[in-house]
Amino acid sequence: VALLATPWDFHAGQGAHIRLLQAMAPGLKAAINQWGELPVEVLQAMFTSLDPYMTTNKFRRFAGMKAGTEAAGNLIALEDWINDGVPLVGPVARECLIGWYVDNAPAKGAWRVDGEPVRPEAITAPTLVVIPKDDHIVPPGSATALADAIPGAERKMLAAGHIGMVAGGRAKSMLYKPLGLWLCKTLT
Repeated sequence: VALLATPWDFHAGQGAHIRLLQAMAPGLKAAINQWGELPVEVLQAMFTSLDPYMTTNKFRRFAGMKAGTEAAGNLIALEDWINDGVPLVGPVARECLIGWYVDNAPAKGAWRVDGEPVRPEAITAPTLVVIPKDDHIVPPGSATALADAIPGAERKMLAAGHIGMVAGGRAKSMLYKPLGLWLCKTLT
C-alpha cells in the first residue's frame, strides 16, 4: 500500500482552518442540498483560503520567468490542470467536508465504507506513507497520524507541497524514483 499525502486526522495542525470550516458548515450543507454538488469555484476558493498569499506569490514568480521557457510552460500546464476541476457530487462533498474535516470521522474511528469501519490498524500489507512537509491541503500531522496508525508503516517525508510532490520539477527524483524502488523491493 502506497499512500501519498493521505489525510487521516483532519484536525491535526488545522485549528484555525477547522474553526472556519465549522462556521461555514451550515452554508456548505445548504449549498450542497440546493445544487446537489459543490461547484469547482467553491472548492477553488476554499483551497485558496488555506494560504491566500500562495496564488499571488506564484504569479509573481511567473511574472519573473522568461516567456517560452520550460519553467514557464510547466507552470502554465500545472495551472491548467489545477483549474480544470470537477464539482464534488453532494454525497462526496458532505462526507469529505463535513464528515472528515468538521467531524474528523476517520481519526475518531467513525468513518465507514459500505457499512464497514475503516481501520488502518488492520492493514497487514507492507505500507509506505509519503508525507510532503510543506503541504497546505494535507498538513503533515494529518498524514503522520495515518502512518502512526498502520503497524509497521514506513514513512517518507518530502520537502514539497501537495501538488509539487507529484507534479513539481523535482517530483521524478524526489517521489517517483524512490516510490518505484520501494514498490520493486516490496513486490519481490
